[in-house]
Amino acid sequence: MNAIKRLKIAFLWTDLANILNKSRSLEEIAMNESIIIGKYRLSIQAGIHAYCHPRINYEDMDMYSSVEIAIIRNKFISLSDLGFHKALSYENGDIYCFVPVELATEIYSYLLEYCSKG
Repeated sequence: MNAIKRLKIAFLWTDLANILNKSRSLEEIAMNESIIIGKYRLSIQAGIHAYCHPRINYEDMDMYSSVEIAIIRNKFISLSDLGFHKALSYENGDIYCFVPVELATEIYSYLLEYCSKG
């Protein structure tokens, strides 16, 4: 199954006004739930606050050409530590930025296979 299709949109309401002391309105932040694969959590994010294209909040994940990815297992995990090297050019610290959707799907499939061996 396509990783992008598996994502569930959860809208989190954060009172940024109280944090930033700028206004009284609430801002909607879209955040996808992580996908649990074995001992790992695969986070694929897209929206106004993510490193994706376009940087707009859509409910339909098919609207994005690239997404932000992180792999977590008690801490952030590098894909190269798992033997997947195709995403190195997108790595930016703990996350992968502007990852093409096709590569995100390939990462999802790789992680499924990696965890099934294990």
